Amino acid sequence: MRQDYPTGSRGCALVLVDDQRSALASVLLLQEMGFSVDVSVQPEAALSWVRLARYEWVVCSGGGMTGSPEFLLRLRYATPGARVLLIGDLTSPADGLDAMGIEVLRAPVDVNMLVDRFAQEAA
Repeated sequence: MRQDYPTGSRGCALVLVDDQRSALASVLLLQEMGFSVDVSVQPEAALSWVRLARYEWVVCSGGGMTGSPEFLLRLRYATPGARVLLIGDLTSPADGLDAMGIEVLRAPVDVNMLVDRFAQEAA
C-alpha cells in the first residue's frame, strides 16, 4: 500500500470512467463508503497507477479503450487483487470477463446498483 498518501478506512479505489455522471457517482459513493479515490482519464496512466498502488476497487467504463479485452487483461495482470467493475456498454463481447474476475454492470446503471456492488465484501 502507498505509504506516503493517506488511505480511507476501507482502502483505495481508482475510477477510470469516461461518462462524467457515472464517474462522479462512483467517486462520491466510494468516498462515502470509506475509500480514498483516485481518478484517471487516461487508460495508460491508470495502468501505471495500479502498478504502484494497491487498489481494492478499479471502476472502468465498458466502452472505448477501457472496455477492450487487451486493456482489461493488462489491468487484471497489473492489479490481481483488486475488484474490477465495468460500467455501461461493452465494446466487445463479455466472454472471459468472469474468468478474469471482472464484474459488469450494464447500462442503464443507477446509484442503487452501484451501492449494492460497492457494499459487497470481496469474495
